[in-house]
Amino acid sequence: MKLLRKFDLIFDRSVLFLALVGIAILIFMMVGITVDIILRYFFSCPIHWMLQVSAYCLLGMTLLCSAWVLKEEGHVKIDIVLNRLNPRTRSLLNTITSILSAIVFLIIAFYGAKVTLYHFQIGWFDVTLLRPPKWPIFACIPVGSLFLSIQFLRRSYGYLRSWRASPDKEQTL
Repeated sequence: MKLLRKFDLIFDRSVLFLALVGIAILIFMMVGITVDIILRYFFSCPIHWMLQVSAYCLLGMTLLCSAWVLKEEGHVKIDIVLNRLNPRTRSLLNTITSILSAIVFLIIAFYGAKVTLYHFQIGWFDVTLLRPPKWPIFACIPVGSLFLSIQFLRRSYGYLRSWRASPDKEQTL
C-alpha cells in the first residue's frame, strides 16, 4: 500500500508538471501570436514560422494537459443522463467508461510510440519552412496518451470503490 501511495504522489506531481508545461506552451503561443499580429499589421514584417509552431504547440498543449484536466474532472460530460441515474448505477457506468477510455488511450499510446520511434529511426523531417524533425512533435502523443490512460484507470478504481461502497436499493428497503 505504501508503494501505491508513493506511485500516486509521483504520478500526481508528473501530471501537474505536464500541465505546467502545457501552460508554458499556451503562454508562448499567446505572446508569439500577439507579436506576430503586431509585426504583421503595423510593420509588415510577420514572423513566418509562428503559424507552424502554433500548430505544433496546440498538439503538445492539448495532450500534455489532458491527464490533469481529467484528474480535476474538467472534461465534458453528458450530465443530463448521469444526473438521472442513482449513485450506484452512475458509479458503475463511470467505471465502465473509464476502463474503456483507458484501453483506447493505451492503444493510442502504443501506436503513437511506434510512429514516434519510426520517425526517430529514419530521421524524417517535416517538409515546411522550419524543417523540424518529426519525432519530437509526435512524442507528445504517446506521453500524453499514456498519462491519460493511467489517470482513467485511477479514476475507474475510484468509481469502482464508490460503486462497491454504495448500498443496493434492495438493502435500503
